[in-house]
Amino acid sequence: MIDEDLNLPNKVEDIYGNVIYLEGSPIGQGGQGVVCRTKDKNIAVKFLINKDKIVEDDQLYEVYKNRINDISILKIDDDINICRPEIMLKQPICGYVMKLLNNLSPASELLYSEDKGDVKDYLRTDGNLRKKVEVLIELSRILARIHSKGMIYGDLSPNNVFYSKEDVFSKVWLIDCDNLHLYDEAIKSIYTPGYGAPEVVKDLAPNSQYSDSFSFAVLAFKLLTSTHPFINDYNDQNSSSGGWDATTVASASNADANDVVWVCSKESNAPDELIQYISHFVPANLMKLFEATFNETGRKLPYTRPSMRTWFENLCQIYTKIWKCSCGNYNYYYDKQCVACDNNQITDSYCSLYSICGKSIHDEVVNKFKSNYEINEDDFVDDHGIVKDKDIIIYNGLTLYNFDFENACIYDTPYPYIAFKFYNDALVVSNIGNIECKYHKSTGEEGSLNNDIKIQKGEQLFLNFYKDRIVFKQLCIWHNGLYQ
Repeated sequence: MIDEDLNLPNKVEDIYGNVIYLEGSPIGQGGQGVVCRTKDKNIAVKFLINKDKIVEDDQLYEVYKNRINDISILKIDDDINICRPEIMLKQPICGYVMKLLNNLSPASELLYSEDKGDVKDYLRTDGNLRKKVEVLIELSRILARIHSKGMIYGDLSPNNVFYSKEDVFSKVWLIDCDNLHLYDEAIKSIYTPGYGAPEVVKDLAPNSQYSDSFSFAVLAFKLLTSTHPFINDYNDQNSSSGGWDATTVASASNADANDVVWVCSKESNAPDELIQYISHFVPANLMKLFEATFNETGRKLPYTRPSMRTWFENLCQIYTKIWKCSCGNYNYYYDKQCVACDNNQITDSYCSLYSICGKSIHDEVVNKFKSNYEINEDDFVDDHGIVKDKDIIIYNGLTLYNFDFENACIYDTPYPYIAFKFYNDALVVSNIGNIECKYHKSTGEEGSLNNDIKIQKGEQLFLNFYKDRIVFKQLCIWHNGLYQ
């Protein structure tokens, strides 16, 4: 939660005497500071905060400056999106200037709150579920990259994560890097209340890659379900305190994390309706990761928590497990009815590539395709081609990315391969990734898919994707649907 009552100045100076004018309310706040926009849309200012006041102290300024200088010389790859410190503010104000893209919004805007109106209306806006998964995929990739460099982020919260509403994947940024440090570097631990790992909140261990993973899991659970995994009214042991890290704690005596039960555990008193609601937004593979993070073992033994690389790989797996309802809401494949409007899922148009809908739908696709087009069984289903339990429901605007075709890699920014769009009764398939691809249709037409191809209702399309003249993936598309 951003403190809107902070007494912030109208302007500040940097160490070179440049005057910087602040504008609007704070845009981000973490465990030890606040970030503010300026009249220059590409510039932001970070202030160190203590007891709701900007820190102005000559002695602390020197300590803070040395800390920021240490961060500035860390070898962070240019393609890791972190807003780095640029210039210190003029002494004695503890703070610095950073660059910030002007079209970014805090991830906290993706969290549902009552002031956003009816929850079903909220679900229908801005491709909500799909955008949340996109943000989490790219955020997990950034954190995995940081960890691979032997660094810890340290203070993850939805107000420190910014994203672009227009762009896909590439525009997710971490804006507050005061606590960024090397794994073996001894610095004071910090966390944002509500997102701290038990060992950090209780001051039993410093920030680590494991505490980063814990904070990420809390943020992911809140984004997907609009529910905090621990701060709730269904656990008598934490209802009064709101969870072990709901507020800053002075000692371990009043913050025994091992006594806090997470909302989806068997010991929780949460009603069945809430658990059922949560299950709509958390696929089984992610629920296993949340369980491993939030259960008693995950809270007591940080090293047992899933890594950020594991989160990234599992989030990539669910991105295409989404179908779009005519009302505008996105749902996961296991919801046969739309969560927002109760319309039935339409599965008449889909493709076979990776398992989503299950063997029965896949076999129906394969049989219908082969009945209309003669093709060798070994060329169609083998160890390197289509895997039988992997199918994708096609909706208008669906895009398949590199991680749908290849093993997810933390060093590759997700980029598109194939896109789908409905035009009247036809399905248009576009090779937007410029991947070498050959096609043949059930009508007998064949060739190279360089740009777009259109298939009519009742037709099937078979694609071969090549790398170095070798087929590395196959895709079967069946279009027989009625889309609005």
